[in-house]
Amino acid sequence: MTAPAEIQDGVRFIPSKVEGVPGNVVEAFVFTDRLELVGDQGRTTIPFDSFTPRPSPPSVFRRLVGGGPTRPHVAVLSFARGHYPDSFIRFLTPQPVTLYMPAEGPTRFPDSVFARVLRTLHAGGYGVRDVGAPPPKSEAYDLLPRGARAVVDGIMFVCAANFIAMVVLTFAFRGNALLGGHIQDGHYYLAQKARPPREVSRQVWEISWWQTAVTFAALPTLLVAGIVTERLGKRPQIKP
Repeated sequence: MTAPAEIQDGVRFIPSKVEGVPGNVVEAFVFTDRLELVGDQGRTTIPFDSFTPRPSPPSVFRRLVGGGPTRPHVAVLSFARGHYPDSFIRFLTPQPVTLYMPAEGPTRFPDSVFARVLRTLHAGGYGVRDVGAPPPKSEAYDLLPRGARAVVDGIMFVCAANFIAMVVLTFAFRGNALLGGHIQDGHYYLAQKARPPREVSRQVWEISWWQTAVTFAALPTLLVAGIVTERLGKRPQIKP
Protein backbone atom coordinates (compact mmCIF):
# COMPACT_ATOMS: atom_id res chain seq x y z
CA MET A 1 0.00 0.00 0.00
CA THR A 2 1.20 3.50 -0.81
CA ALA A 3 2.49 5.44 2.17
CA PRO A 4 0.45 8.51 3.16
CA ALA A 5 3.55 10.71 2.72
CA GLU A 6 3.87 9.63 -0.91
CA ILE A 7 0.25 10.51 -1.59
CA GLN A 8 0.63 13.89 0.09
CA ASP A 9 3.76 14.69 -1.92
CA GLY A 10 1.98 13.88 -5.19
CA VAL A 11 3.38 12.21 -8.30
CA ARG A 12 6.17 13.94 -10.22
CA PHE A 13 7.15 12.73 -13.69
CA ILE A 14 8.29 13.73 -17.17
CA PRO A 15 5.51 12.94 -19.67
CA SER A 16 6.54 11.46 -23.00
CA LYS A 17 3.98 13.77 -24.63
CA VAL A 18 1.44 16.38 -23.51
CA GLU A 19 -1.64 17.50 -25.42
CA GLY A 20 -4.06 20.32 -24.70
CA VAL A 21 -1.74 23.01 -23.34
CA PRO A 22 0.36 25.61 -25.20
CA GLY A 23 4.13 25.42 -25.21
CA ASN A 24 6.44 22.66 -24.18
CA VAL A 25 5.75 20.86 -20.89
CA VAL A 26 8.85 19.36 -19.31
CA GLU A 27 7.45 18.15 -15.99
CA ALA A 28 4.08 17.28 -14.45
CA PHE A 29 2.90 17.03 -10.86
CA VAL A 30 -0.35 15.29 -9.88
CA PHE A 31 -1.61 15.98 -6.36
CA THR A 32 -4.80 14.91 -4.62
CA ASP A 33 -6.47 18.24 -5.40
CA ARG A 34 -4.66 19.73 -8.42
CA LEU A 35 -2.52 19.28 -11.50
CA GLU A 36 0.66 21.32 -11.96
CA LEU A 37 2.58 21.63 -15.23
CA VAL A 38 6.06 23.11 -15.68
CA GLY A 39 7.32 24.26 -19.09
CA ASP A 40 8.39 27.18 -21.21
CA GLN A 41 5.13 28.93 -20.21
CA GLY A 42 6.15 28.79 -16.54
CA ARG A 43 4.31 26.84 -13.88
CA THR A 44 0.58 26.28 -14.40
CA THR A 45 -1.68 25.09 -11.57
CA ILE A 46 -5.09 23.58 -12.36
CA PRO A 47 -7.20 22.87 -9.25
CA PHE A 48 -9.54 19.94 -9.80
CA ASP A 49 -12.48 21.77 -8.24
CA SER A 50 -12.16 24.45 -10.93
CA PHE A 51 -13.65 22.06 -13.48
CA THR A 52 -15.35 19.28 -11.53
CA PRO A 53 -17.40 19.23 -8.29
CA ARG A 54 -15.44 18.87 -5.08
CA PRO A 55 -15.82 15.37 -3.58
CA SER A 56 -18.78 15.32 -1.19
CA PRO A 57 -18.43 13.53 2.16
CA PRO A 58 -21.34 11.23 3.06
CA SER A 59 -24.03 12.57 5.38
CA VAL A 60 -24.46 11.13 8.87
CA PHE A 61 -27.28 8.80 7.77
CA ARG A 62 -25.31 7.60 4.75
CA ARG A 63 -22.46 6.75 7.12
CA LEU A 64 -24.85 4.68 9.25
CA VAL A 65 -25.84 2.51 6.28
CA GLY A 66 -22.29 2.27 5.00
CA GLY A 67 -22.46 4.60 2.01
CA GLY A 68 -19.24 6.12 0.73
CA PRO A 69 -18.50 9.57 -0.58
CA THR A 70 -19.43 10.71 -4.02
CA ARG A 71 -16.44 10.47 -6.38
CA PRO A 72 -16.75 12.94 -9.28
CA HIS A 73 -14.76 11.88 -12.34
CA VAL A 74 -11.75 14.12 -12.92
CA ALA A 75 -10.07 12.18 -15.75
CA VAL A 76 -10.33 9.41 -18.30
CA LEU A 77 -7.54 6.93 -18.87
CA SER A 78 -6.14 4.49 -21.38
CA PHE A 79 -3.55 1.83 -20.59
CA ALA A 80 -1.54 0.52 -23.55
CA ARG A 81 -0.33 -2.98 -22.71
CA GLY A 82 1.92 -3.26 -25.76
CA HIS A 83 3.70 0.10 -25.43
CA TYR A 84 3.57 1.76 -22.02
CA PRO A 85 4.41 5.36 -23.21
CA ASP A 86 1.18 5.28 -25.25
CA SER A 87 -0.76 5.02 -22.00
CA PHE A 88 -2.31 8.31 -20.98
CA ILE A 89 -4.47 10.09 -18.41
CA ARG A 90 -6.69 12.84 -19.83
CA PHE A 91 -7.90 15.41 -17.32
CA LEU A 92 -11.41 16.66 -18.08
CA THR A 93 -10.66 20.39 -18.04
CA PRO A 94 -12.65 22.63 -20.45
CA GLN A 95 -9.73 22.08 -22.88
CA PRO A 96 -8.75 18.49 -21.96
CA VAL A 97 -5.13 18.01 -20.89
CA THR A 98 -3.63 14.64 -21.85
CA LEU A 99 -0.49 13.37 -20.13
CA TYR A 100 1.26 10.40 -21.74
CA MET A 101 3.30 8.14 -19.50
CA PRO A 102 7.09 8.55 -19.34
CA ALA A 103 9.26 6.54 -21.70
CA GLU A 104 11.44 5.33 -18.84
CA GLY A 105 10.74 3.98 -15.40
CA PRO A 106 8.56 1.22 -13.93
CA THR A 107 5.75 0.15 -16.26
CA ARG A 108 3.85 -2.28 -14.06
CA PHE A 109 1.52 -2.01 -11.09
CA PRO A 110 2.00 -0.87 -8.34
CA ASP A 111 5.16 1.12 -9.04
CA SER A 112 4.35 2.69 -12.40
CA VAL A 113 3.51 6.38 -12.72
CA PHE A 114 0.13 5.34 -14.14
CA ALA A 115 -0.77 3.37 -10.99
CA ARG A 116 0.60 6.02 -8.63
CA VAL A 117 -1.43 8.79 -10.30
CA LEU A 118 -4.60 6.70 -9.97
CA ARG A 119 -3.92 6.09 -6.27
CA THR A 120 -3.32 9.81 -5.73
CA LEU A 121 -6.56 10.82 -7.45
CA HIS A 122 -8.48 8.20 -5.49
CA ALA A 123 -6.96 9.43 -2.21
CA GLY A 124 -8.23 12.92 -3.07
CA GLY A 125 -11.76 11.58 -3.42
CA TYR A 126 -11.86 11.78 -7.22
CA GLY A 127 -12.74 9.04 -9.67
CA VAL A 128 -11.64 8.13 -13.20
CA ARG A 129 -13.11 6.08 -16.03
CA ASP A 130 -11.85 4.32 -19.14
CA VAL A 131 -11.54 6.58 -22.16
CA GLY A 132 -14.16 4.58 -24.08
CA ALA A 133 -16.73 4.50 -21.28
CA PRO A 134 -19.71 6.90 -21.44
CA PRO A 135 -19.77 9.67 -18.84
CA PRO A 136 -21.80 8.78 -15.76
CA LYS A 137 -25.28 10.17 -15.50
CA SER A 138 -25.43 12.90 -12.89
CA GLU A 139 -27.74 11.95 -10.04
CA ALA A 140 -29.84 14.77 -8.62
CA TYR A 141 -28.99 13.53 -5.11
CA ASP A 142 -25.25 13.98 -5.69
CA LEU A 143 -25.78 17.62 -6.70
CA LEU A 144 -27.51 18.57 -3.46
CA PRO A 145 -25.68 20.45 -0.69
CA ARG A 146 -24.56 18.23 2.16
CA GLY A 147 -27.26 19.55 4.52
CA ALA A 148 -30.02 18.78 2.01
CA ARG A 149 -28.61 15.30 1.45
CA ALA A 150 -28.65 14.71 5.21
CA VAL A 151 -32.37 15.61 5.30
CA VAL A 152 -33.15 13.29 2.37
CA ASP A 153 -31.13 10.48 3.94
CA GLY A 154 -32.93 11.03 7.26
CA ILE A 155 -36.37 10.77 5.61
CA MET A 156 -35.35 7.60 3.78
CA PHE A 157 -33.88 6.13 6.96
CA VAL A 158 -37.01 6.85 9.02
CA CYS A 159 -39.35 5.49 6.33
CA ALA A 160 -37.31 2.30 5.95
CA ALA A 161 -37.11 1.82 9.73
CA ASN A 162 -40.87 2.30 10.11
CA PHE A 163 -41.62 -0.20 7.36
CA ILE A 164 -39.32 -2.82 8.90
CA ALA A 165 -40.89 -2.20 12.31
CA MET A 166 -44.38 -2.66 10.82
CA VAL A 167 -43.42 -6.02 9.33
CA VAL A 168 -41.76 -7.18 12.55
CA LEU A 169 -44.72 -6.14 14.73
CA THR A 170 -47.23 -7.74 12.35
CA PHE A 171 -45.39 -11.06 12.66
CA ALA A 172 -44.87 -10.64 16.42
CA PHE A 173 -48.54 -9.76 17.09
CA ARG A 174 -49.72 -12.28 14.46
CA GLY A 175 -51.89 -9.65 12.82
CA ASN A 176 -52.35 -5.97 12.09
CA ALA A 177 -54.86 -3.55 13.57
CA LEU A 178 -54.99 -1.08 10.69
CA LEU A 179 -54.98 -3.64 7.89
CA GLY A 180 -58.22 -5.42 8.71
CA GLY A 181 -58.30 -5.28 12.51
CA HIS A 182 -61.43 -4.13 14.30
CA ILE A 183 -63.06 -3.35 17.67
CA GLN A 184 -66.25 -5.12 18.67
CA ASP A 185 -68.12 -4.82 21.98
CA GLY A 186 -65.05 -3.46 23.73
CA HIS A 187 -62.84 -6.26 22.44
CA TYR A 188 -59.84 -5.67 20.18
CA TYR A 189 -59.01 -7.97 17.28
CA LEU A 190 -56.06 -8.17 14.91
CA ALA A 191 -56.56 -9.39 11.36
CA GLN A 192 -54.77 -12.54 10.24
CA LYS A 193 -54.63 -13.74 6.67
CA ALA A 194 -56.68 -16.93 6.13
CA ARG A 195 -57.30 -17.18 9.88
CA PRO A 196 -59.98 -15.90 12.25
CA PRO A 197 -59.24 -12.51 13.91
CA ARG A 198 -57.25 -12.83 17.12
CA GLU A 199 -58.23 -10.93 20.26
CA VAL A 200 -55.49 -8.83 21.91
CA SER A 201 -55.25 -6.20 24.60
CA ARG A 202 -56.11 -2.59 23.90
CA GLN A 203 -52.46 -1.56 24.28
CA VAL A 204 -51.25 -4.09 21.67
CA TRP A 205 -54.03 -3.08 19.26
CA GLU A 206 -53.21 0.63 19.59
CA ILE A 207 -49.47 0.02 19.12
CA SER A 208 -50.18 -1.94 15.94
CA TRP A 209 -52.66 0.63 14.60
CA TRP A 210 -50.55 3.72 15.26
CA GLN A 211 -47.28 2.20 14.07
CA THR A 212 -48.86 1.12 10.77
CA ALA A 213 -50.60 4.48 10.38
CA VAL A 214 -47.32 6.35 10.86
CA THR A 215 -45.64 4.09 8.29
CA PHE A 216 -48.25 4.82 5.61
CA ALA A 217 -48.38 8.52 6.53
CA ALA A 218 -44.62 8.77 5.93
CA LEU A 219 -44.86 7.50 2.35
CA PRO A 220 -46.09 10.84 0.90
CA THR A 221 -43.18 12.52 2.70
CA LEU A 222 -40.80 10.17 0.90
CA LEU A 223 -42.45 11.00 -2.43
CA VAL A 224 -42.23 14.74 -1.78
CA ALA A 225 -38.55 14.38 -0.80
CA GLY A 226 -37.87 12.60 -4.09
CA ILE A 227 -39.60 15.30 -6.14
CA VAL A 228 -37.82 18.12 -4.30
CA THR A 229 -34.48 16.32 -4.73
CA GLU A 230 -34.99 16.11 -8.49
CA ARG A 231 -35.93 19.79 -8.75
CA LEU A 232 -33.07 21.06 -6.59
CA GLY A 233 -30.54 18.76 -8.23
CA LYS A 234 -31.41 20.00 -11.71
CA ARG A 235 -30.80 23.66 -10.89
CA PRO A 236 -27.90 25.21 -12.81
CA GLN A 237 -24.70 24.71 -10.86
CA ILE A 238 -22.49 27.75 -10.34
CA LYS A 239 -18.81 26.89 -10.83
CA PRO A 240 -16.17 28.69 -8.77
